[in-house]
Amino acid sequence: MSEIKIITDREGAVAVMKETAVWAKKKGIVMTGSWRDEKLNAEHIMKKLGAKDSDFLVFTLDGKVCGSCILQDRDAFNEWKKYGYGDRHYYISKFAITDGFHGGDAARKMLDALKEKCVADGFKSIRLVAESKIAHIYINAGFFPHWSFKGGKTGKTFLRLAWYRWTPEEYETIWRGAGRLNLRRFAYLMLKRILWFL
Repeated sequence: MSEIKIITDREGAVAVMKETAVWAKKKGIVMTGSWRDEKLNAEHIMKKLGAKDSDFLVFTLDGKVCGSCILQDRDAFNEWKKYGYGDRHYYISKFAITDGFHGGDAARKMLDALKEKCVADGFKSIRLVAESKIAHIYINAGFFPHWSFKGGKTGKTFLRLAWYRWTPEEYETIWRGAGRLNLRRFAYLMLKRILWFL
């Protein structure tokens, strides 16, 4: 069975993010301005997000680097204030996957490892903001989409963003299961089509 590990590595995490940005550009995937090369450095990220060295995580799968992210115990932009901001929650940003692991199950394993960390550290949930084109990564990993959509522009492209949350007590056991219809995912896809035109 594949073994995934989480390592604290500031420079390693940024290197993976840069690699992901290059991969996305080659694939024609539009990224927000924060993924531009001049902003993908530890100093800028730490200033913008208030991140600490210990917030930069690298994931290895069977000893090979497969991805990285920033995991904080505070909401850098106060976007979650109305959803129990005062409680203990983890916040993911800059979730990135190395070139050789796209299209596989590395992303799900990375998120599952973060869930285990969330429970072990006594946090109530994991939260993030994601662009709709990559929402399936989080939906398939058991994250629940909030219906608070916002837009932003990157060049001439309009991005549709939404908030996502995973809570151990509620969503993991009820809404995931092999071979069963994922009702939350089905409802999400239907609502996404409707909300896009609002």
